[in-house]
Amino acid sequence: MQLELTGVEKTYNISDSVKVPALSGIDLRIEAGEFVSLVGPSGCGKSTLLSILGLLTWPTAGCYSFDGRDTRTVSRRDQARWRGDAIGFIFQSYNLLPRESAWRNVMFPLSFRANTRSTRKTAAMHALEAVGLAHRADHFPSQMSGGEQQRVAVARALVNRPRLLIADEPTGNLDSATGKEILNLIMRLATEYGTAVIMATHDASVASRARRKVTMSDGRIISDARKE
Repeated sequence: MQLELTGVEKTYNISDSVKVPALSGIDLRIEAGEFVSLVGPSGCGKSTLLSILGLLTWPTAGCYSFDGRDTRTVSRRDQARWRGDAIGFIFQSYNLLPRESAWRNVMFPLSFRANTRSTRKTAAMHALEAVGLAHRADHFPSQMSGGEQQRVAVARALVNRPRLLIADEPTGNLDSATGKEILNLIMRLATEYGTAVIMATHDASVASRARRKVTMSDGRIISDARKE
């Protein structure tokens, strides 16, 4: 798998006369299995870039090639299918369904697959087991700690064994010890599945764990450094 952005720009039209540039001239390539940290001050364009990589929004200009295919030539329906089959998401605020149990939350990305409910539940239970929460499968988010909720979110993101994992401040709401556990978990499972990870973070200690650090400022990439 390979992701490549060439000359990507994103401008938000607030009104007929007000346009806000969010990204300008983004060139970025991510290979299968890479772990990339994305850093920079608030408002620099990190979340917009993650949204484009995750096929949640579309560039105003430039090209985004996903696994060798220009996303401009793919229908919105097929892009939605790619999101379900090939991309996992982890957010700072967990984004779990509050009225659903842990296993049902994890099973949600599998809902659009043409297989049986029993098969989907089995996959969800295996994912919960991988994050050490099989014993909490029937519990609701309100019955879990923040760390447990984020573990459920990790299981949900990786239940499809995606080719790309997008993590937006995944440790931001956690204490340092729990955040370290979650980061170790993400790194271990991503390595096991061969998943590329791009993770936005404000935490320098978290960013330092990645072998590659991309730094943004004012909608541009100003540094792209790899560890030896």
